[in-house]
Amino acid sequence: MTNLSPAPSKFQIWAWVPVLLLGGLLSIQLTMFFISTNDPSFSVEPNYYEKAVRWDQERTQARRGAALGYQITASVDDPTPNPLGARLVVTVRAGEAALQPGAQVTATVFHNARAADRQQLTLGEAQPGVYEAHFHVHKAGRWEARVSVLHGGNVLTTVHELELLASAVVQKPSSRPGVVQ
Repeated sequence: MTNLSPAPSKFQIWAWVPVLLLGGLLSIQLTMFFISTNDPSFSVEPNYYEKAVRWDQERTQARRGAALGYQITASVDDPTPNPLGARLVVTVRAGEAALQPGAQVTATVFHNARAADRQQLTLGEAQPGVYEAHFHVHKAGRWEARVSVLHGGNVLTTVHELELLASAVVQKPSSRPGVVQ
């Protein structure tokens, strides 16, 4: 006696179509999730809710700093720095004079196109009122430096844009001739 199983009908094959469609949808969604969470050009402002809540306090600090005559400037000592990186130079003045020693100066620097890749710096005092720190340059273009100065109970924060030229970037050769990454 032979046991012949019937050939699969069209209706049994169509039963797998929704499973395949749902599986494809799930794989696309997981792929997009992976891409979006690992993209260095995508960033969310850290502590954005706290910043919004403290907005009035920061505006009061800025007015107090302006009334006291504080001036903060930030620059890169050379827009085409060496392969080790660039040097951020922050000058803090109180009126016409340099700031008295003892200020704590910190900065957050990042390239505008890679805002998720932030570098936290603690600047050392090079001379009265002048603070310096090195940071890694991985891309030419516009950088943002968010500087915070704590001096004598006053907190001052400023945001500066810096422009770094293409020769500042350490370029590595590509596996393809004539292409630099």
